[in-house]
Amino acid sequence: MKQMTFGEMKIFTQRYKNIMNLPIDRHHKGVNLAALMDDLEKMFNIPFFHNEEYEVDHPELMSFYRTVSEARSL
Repeated sequence: MKQMTFGEMKIFTQRYKNIMNLPIDRHHKGVNLAALMDDLEKMFNIPFFHNEEYEVDHPELMSFYRTVSEARSL
């Protein structure tokens, strides 16, 4: 499975920061964060259901993915 490179992490992190700093309401931030999560899922084949092996093999990616997911409910 594809590992996230430093460059990809930098790009996705910047995208996350840009979304969080947008002067828009929570709903629209949530929509943008969901699109970011969808892009991560597609690019890195993140399993739909919890997969311990995937978590162990991709700790940085999954930590970032959880950060984005949790931001949707703030």
